[in-house]
Formats: sequence, C-alpha cells, structure tokens
Amino acid sequence: MQWLQGSFANRFNHFIKTPGHVFQSRYKALVVEPGPSLLRVVNYIHLNPVRANLCELKALKGYELSSFPKFFEPDRWPHLTSETWLGQSGDWSPDKAGMRRYQKQLELAEVGRPAEREVYPGRKAYLGKSQKPT
Repeated sequence: MQWLQGSFANRFNHFIKTPGHVFQSRYKALVVEPGPSLLRVVNYIHLNPVRANLCELKALKGYELSSFPKFFEPDRWPHLTSETWLGQSGDWSPDKAGMRRYQKQLELAEVGRPAEREVYPGRKAYLGKSQKPT
C-alpha cells in the first residue's frame, strides 16, 4: 500500500509539475481565537452547503451532510458541543431554543451581508503570536 501511494503521489506531482504531498496546500489547520472569531468560523462551516448551492438556507436544518442538524438532536455526539459559540451569539443556551435563535441569526447574516465574509478570522495581534496568515 505504501508503494502504491508513493507511486501515485510521484506520478501525480510529475504530471501537474508541483513538489510535495498531493494535498499539501489544500487543507489547513488554523488556530481560532476564542470570541467573535470562533463564531465567524462556526458560521462559515455551517453556511458552506448554502454558499456551495447544495441546499437552500431554509433547508439547512435537514441537510444530512452537515453537522448543523445534529445540534438539534437531544442525543447528539458527545464531542459536538455548542456552549462556547452559542454564548458568543447572544448568550443563548445550548438546547433547541438556542439553536433556533442561532439559525435565525444565520439567516439574517447570510441574507443581509453576504459580501462581508472574512477569509482569515481573528485579530492580527493574536494571529502574530501563533501563526501568520497565508
């Protein structure tokens, strides 16, 4: 298996004339500052299917390929927590009522200001301590 993956990577890189791993610059791990930056990242993740035209904004709660509908379930996965970012949204509780308020806020934010999307969240002072934007 290692030979197969190595051969694929070498041939793929030769074909597109780039060095390194095949998915080297496609995926990133970002340090997210607690506070409004965290909320922007959560909003970005939840609105990805809408912005990619995979579903309508009103149908986001029923879109199975997103984590968004899981937050409405009473027996959701233990690692799927919402206390921190729901608190940033408006000091809402991490239950169905809080998620409904958050969904309404998402709808207002997406319809009201779709052009004001931050590509790299966080303050430059915080980012300078941990990493540089690329």
